[in-house]
Amino acid sequence: MLPSSPTTYMLHPAAVRPAAAPPAGRLSADGPGPAIVPYIVTYYRATRPSRLVITGAPGAGKTVLALELLLALIDSRTDDDPVPVRVALSHWDTDRQSLPNHLQQRLVDAYDWPADLAADLIRHHLVLPVLDGLDEMDPLLADGSPDPAAPRAAAVVQALNLYQQGRDAGPLILTCRTRHYDTLAPGTTLLDTARIAIAPVATSDAYTYLAAWPPIPPEFTQPCSPLCGGCA
Repeated sequence: MLPSSPTTYMLHPAAVRPAAAPPAGRLSADGPGPAIVPYIVTYYRATRPSRLVITGAPGAGKTVLALELLLALIDSRTDDDPVPVRVALSHWDTDRQSLPNHLQQRLVDAYDWPADLAADLIRHHLVLPVLDGLDEMDPLLADGSPDPAAPRAAAVVQALNLYQQGRDAGPLILTCRTRHYDTLAPGTTLLDTARIAIAPVATSDAYTYLAAWPPIPPEFTQPCSPLCGGCA
């Protein structure tokens, strides 16, 4: 049995139109904390409306958490549930495409879906966008800090605030580095959304987690050919 991840997260307070969500959660069902603390798929399903922003420091595990949620939603979905689809935000030009059109194009380009079938899935709200990397939309300033204007990221937030399913805010999952999200100009806020912040993992917990993994088989630590310096 593989060890449980020590990753946990807290609901970040928001002043303007936050979604309702539990105060804290954990990555996996058998992760740290009392049993009443929900794991990521339970956490997301308890969020109303179903809009989640995952923030954290570089390397905190934002994409891992988003992918764990994506896989858990696929494993437990019913015929009426949307299928989560990961989309790298750096590929989205908000001046040329709405989010539904961008999702349709993603299904066609990445999964070879026929355009008419992809359009039907979008129209019937059967695709859940998992939008990765809001912090990767804009270059840093000369001093290495995030740009408060961040025009592409700001345009994405604007477009997502207009993303609706009927009268409700459209469901989505978004990842962004904490510093980039906090630096966005005042007023550039994703509405009707629960923002969670990944908690730092204590050194002792990280060591325990890594030490619990089984050893790497010898065949994966040897060079695959005399010309290879070692793939491990």
